[in-house]
Amino acid sequence: MLLDWHLNDCDGAESIRRLRDAGCMARVVVLSGETNGALIRQSVELGAAGFIPKKYSSEMMVAALRHVLAGRIFLPSETAQPQRDDERAQMSDPRLAGLTARQMDVYRAATRGLPNKLIARQLDIAESTVKAHLTAVYSALGVRNRTEAAYQASREGMQIG
Repeated sequence: MLLDWHLNDCDGAESIRRLRDAGCMARVVVLSGETNGALIRQSVELGAAGFIPKKYSSEMMVAALRHVLAGRIFLPSETAQPQRDDERAQMSDPRLAGLTARQMDVYRAATRGLPNKLIARQLDIAESTVKAHLTAVYSALGVRNRTEAAYQASREGMQIG
């Protein structure tokens, strides 16, 4: 789902909240002419699977959407740190090797932008279990929260699907 951040009725943050509260499980990609880091972080924190600046060419937008459709989170290159070629080629992260299959299921769902409540519903587990699994994932990755995990996955080209 493409969502313009600046709508007449409400802003993107409120729109994402309303969609999630209504049980919408679609991957949301924010489209905006504004590209400051705080706005990008806020959209990811709210569960967006990507953020595409309106200044991008149509080819760049299509590539970004393909990235999201492949199960990854897309962030504008302006927010990513440079990568080495060997990091780009990395197909999986060895830090995730010690995680259980269920922890990886929760992580995959989180990287698709689903909030904990919907992950719990989808996997038929308690929301507290989702939180515990995400804590294990964050510990393995050396991050503090979902936003840092998403940025790290995007920056490193991590594929967990």
